[in-house]
Amino acid sequence: MAVMKVRCARCGENVVLQVKQYIVNNAIAWSEAYSCVNCGNEVVSDDWGDQTPNEVRKAILEQEGEWELVILKHGENKSRFLRKLRDALSLTLQEVSDLCKKIPGTLIAGTFQEMLLLKIRLALPDEDISINRVK
Repeated sequence: MAVMKVRCARCGENVVLQVKQYIVNNAIAWSEAYSCVNCGNEVVSDDWGDQTPNEVRKAILEQEGEWELVILKHGENKSRFLRKLRDALSLTLQEVSDLCKKIPGTLIAGTFQEMLLLKIRLALPDEDISINRVK
């Protein structure tokens, strides 16, 4: 979980907003919450299916680090892998072709939950795919 400093919507006091990502229904979900010790105001919000708000994603990347999806091989059926990759990332045929040139190697980087969801969607055997923290 990452944190952001914001002001309470009710009294304006500085508060710590807790933010995180997780996977729900095969999609990235995000949440944010705070409780103001000054006035007692509590705020909780979340969503899934759409992109995580930029400021939330940025805080997660800064505090939890960037993660990379490493693919050693695309598996037995290359056309099925390409279709899954294209669907998972909403890519054009040219973009998928360009990404596949990185295999074996790092395919893409992002938050841990984003890489985990992509790993799940690609459904490769564990020996062919890994998620590593970028140093």
